[in-house]
Amino acid sequence: MKSHTDDGYVKVIVNLKDDKILGIHFLGPNAGETIMGFATAMKLGVTREVLFDTVGLHPTCAEEIVLLTVTKR
Repeated sequence: MKSHTDDGYVKVIVNLKDDKILGIHFLGPNAGETIMGFATAMKLGVTREVLFDTVGLHPTCAEEIVLLTVTKR
């Protein structure tokens, strides 16, 4: 039986006019530590392109944030 302790959810909200990240929602293991680095990047004006060109820390859930694909516009 699969354990659900490693399940997580991620949503990145992007302003399509200037490609800046407006928010990142993350629910999963070590969410506090994982989102902390992304919060710093957001304060510095990170764009979607830069975020998705970043290498996520392996083996952590942070990898999933930089591997996301567009699901809704």
